[in-house]
Amino acid sequence: DNIVEDDMVPGFNKALISGKKYADEMTQGMMTLRDVGAQFGLHFTIGTAVQYFKRLITEAFEFYKSLDSALNEIYVVSNLTSHAINGLTNDFINMAKETGMALDKVTKSATLFYQQGLNTDEVMEMTEVTAQFAKVAGIDAVDAADKLTAAVNGYCLAAEDASRVSDIFAKVA
Repeated sequence: DNIVEDDMVPGFNKALISGKKYADEMTQGMMTLRDVGAQFGLHFTIGTAVQYFKRLITEAFEFYKSLDSALNEIYVVSNLTSHAINGLTNDFINMAKETGMALDKVTKSATLFYQQGLNTDEVMEMTEVTAQFAKVAGIDAVDAADKLTAAVNGYCLAAEDASRVSDIFAKVA
C-alpha cells in the first residue's frame, strides 16, 4: 500500500536475486580461495562468507525499508507526488554523504521542514544547513532543526539565511 514502495520493490527484488546469485558465486570462489589459503596456513570458512553476505543482504533490505518509510512520511506531509518523492532519494543520499549525517536523520529533518509548509528548495536548503549545524554543534539533527526553525522564524528570515544563523550558532558554541 506504500506508494513509494510500489516503485522500489521491483528493483529491490531484482537486486536481491542478483545479490543471492553473487553470494553463490562467491561461495564457489571461496572454496578455491580456501584451498589456496590452506597452502599458506590461512583458513577460510565458507559458512563465514555466506553469513557475511546474508547479513549484507539483510542490512540492504533494512536500509531500503527505512528509506521507504521516511519517504512515505514526506509524501504524507507534503503535497508532492510519489514520482517527485522518489526523485528526492538521490538528493538525500548525497546530502547524507556530504554532511556525514545518517540518512534517517537527513530525512527526519526534511520531514520537519515539509511539515512547516516549506517548498522543496527551502526544505533542501534548511536540511543541508541543519545537517552541517548538527555536526558542528554536536547535537541531534531534530534539535538542530528546531533551533534553526526558531531562529529563522523568530527573526522573520528566509530559508536562505539559515546558513548565516547556523554560523552564528557555531561561533557562540
